[in-house]
Amino acid sequence: MLYRTCRSAVLVWAILGLFLAIPGSPLPADARTGAYEVRFEDIETIMRAESPRAKIITQEVASVAAARDRSRMWSNPSLAYEHEENSLFREGQVSLRKRFDQPFAQGGLSEGWDGIVASAELRGMQESENLLVEMKAGYVRLKLTESYLDRLARFGEVVDLAHAVARDRHAEGALSGAEKQLIRLATFSLEATARRVRQDQRRGEADWRVAMGLPSSSSLRLVTPVTFRPLSLDDVAHYEALLSGRPGSRSRETLAVALGRQAEASKPGLVPAFDIYGGYKRFADEYDGFVAGIAVDLPLFSGNSGAAKKLEAERLIVENRLSMDMALCREEIAALVVSIGEAGESLADITGDLDPDEPLTDHLLLQYREGTLSLDALLGAIQIEASALESYYDELAAYYLNIFRLETITGATIARFEP
Repeated sequence: MLYRTCRSAVLVWAILGLFLAIPGSPLPADARTGAYEVRFEDIETIMRAESPRAKIITQEVASVAAARDRSRMWSNPSLAYEHEENSLFREGQVSLRKRFDQPFAQGGLSEGWDGIVASAELRGMQESENLLVEMKAGYVRLKLTESYLDRLARFGEVVDLAHAVARDRHAEGALSGAEKQLIRLATFSLEATARRVRQDQRRGEADWRVAMGLPSSSSLRLVTPVTFRPLSLDDVAHYEALLSGRPGSRSRETLAVALGRQAEASKPGLVPAFDIYGGYKRFADEYDGFVAGIAVDLPLFSGNSGAAKKLEAERLIVENRLSMDMALCREEIAALVVSIGEAGESLADITGDLDPDEPLTDHLLLQYREGTLSLDALLGAIQIEASALESYYDELAAYYLNIFRLETITGATIARFEP
């Protein structure tokens, strides 16, 4: 049953590889600006087609398949010529020799190699899903950074407006020293924060471009907006039940079975290897004939038991790693469900207070204009909201990262973004 499942996985992986080999760019470009436009739902298609890391994963699988094909190749025969001559006679012989190693183990070894390749393909699928999580999380982080920079720019505008209101309140248009200092400090703080965020954004976008395989010569526009979306999660037991279907688990299960088959096939036998040879022989230029023979290795000193023990040890290592990995995944699922739930409640409580369509600072600016709020109170409120927004976007990025991670571990579909 497991072998059939692995064969199906191999077929799916092969079809996917063939599809990705079809020429054509998955990167839609805006005709007006020349910028590449990437929607959230485009990430997987672009990543699998363009990402250098995705291509490395594919080539690693191809390397394992090539090793299997090499193991199935027959060794080359050897051609020998012998000549003997003395005062009484002369003779020569031409012969062809072929060696057969482990002649009665080839079936088991070949089946084991099929399992090793299937395991590599499943492992490649898991690594691709892990990469996809990174790319999704990177997209979300970049979009949230855009939103944060927009809000910081709005805070700067509010400070400028407050500055203008403060000047208008003085007949001569001069501000007091304390007011000037407060405005300068608020402006510097906002500008310094924006510079730091833009620097992080440039570095994060560069890393994301490289990982995605996007060209650096054109600008990039991420189309899909990212906002908080509350989710209703299932219980931990539901997600734990999905663990056995993840490619990483199936990869190790398949590899353990494959190594077991090879270990069994490699156990010492009565005939470790033999040679067959035959040829033409001529005697004293008058007589000729044919020679043929077989040479069988005697398992006196080496019965290949070391290879069998090594393969069996590798099988046990894979099984123990699978057991450890499953235990870690169960623990991580429990932690992720709790973290997502707690973050969701916290974000739901605060999202309304940070609504960009009804910013608190705009209401406070109106109060300042009406004279019911002091300048230092307005500027203090701006700093509080800017700091809260930074924490909010960090929390929101971690919220979605945990969701994507839970999706990868379990194979479940949890979050969706509308175009």
